[in-house]
Amino acid sequence: DNKQNFIDIENTHIPINTKSLNNFPVPIINIQKSNFAHNQKNIAISLIKYILTDYREMYDNISEISISPSLITIITDQKTKIFIDPNIALNSIDKLREFENSIKKFKKIDDHQYINLLYEKQIVVKERDYL
Repeated sequence: DNKQNFIDIENTHIPINTKSLNNFPVPIINIQKSNFAHNQKNIAISLIKYILTDYREMYDNISEISISPSLITIITDQKTKIFIDPNIALNSIDKLREFENSIKKFKKIDDHQYINLLYEKQIVVKERDYL
């Protein structure tokens, strides 16, 4: 179904209408329909809780999270896409934070078109073209 809800930290679902989305600066979570949708929802909630408590500056920059059985895509407010394997999502967030800390003197996360965290022991990025 296409029901839209706010989900609080206790996993309580609060029905909303689309007009109210603009009044609350929270990430939108899109869960792909599949046989694993319940598991994907749990992964998404765990991910949001982790980012909210351990990486607040990223939480404040998230516009949307899309989740499928094989891929999580985080889209920042400036449209940077961050690709994560759902099976190692929390480790990938730690890797993203380390990456951000290593570049913060000369770049920001949003200076990238995408950041791919799907590969073990490497980060693949594409920088934005600023003309």
